[in-house]
Amino acid sequence: MMEVLRFYLDTCVWCRPFDEPSRRVTEEAEAFFKILHGVDEKRYILTKADKIERSGIKVRNPVDLNLGEAENGYGS
Repeated sequence: MMEVLRFYLDTCVWCRPFDEPSRRVTEEAEAFFKILHGVDEKRYILTKADKIERSGIKVRNPVDLNLGEAENGYGS
């Protein structure tokens, strides 16, 4: 059985799809969505930083973006 890869995506990565459009932003946003798709297919697991949650930083919930269901972090 293949080991599932774990990813940590910081706040900048989660917000990347909403940045000013450019070639680099588009490529990075596409990579982000590919990772989320892999999480949805159970090929990847996302880990999270508790510090971000405690700091009060507001990041749009992936469920709001219709990217899948989230329970204690996307794909956990």
